[in-house]
Amino acid sequence: MDRPPTPLFIPMKIGVDVETQIAAGDLFDFNFEVEPILEVLVGKTLEQVGPGRLLCFRYRGPTNAIIQHTS
Repeated sequence: MDRPPTPLFIPMKIGVDVETQIAAGDLFDFNFEVEPILEVLVGKTLEQVGPGRLLCFRYRGPTNAIIQHTS
């Protein structure tokens, strides 16, 4: 027996739809916010390593390479 296709169920709307406009810079600036946290994490990690096994990296900025040297 053929029957028509079942229609899609679309629930009734409840509440009111609203919008929020967010301008550039209003929220989280990743580079600005993460840098101090990263400095603490790296510093604490280097403190735990100890001077005997330390391999240092110097960060030369976002566009330059990371330079590696042993201490």
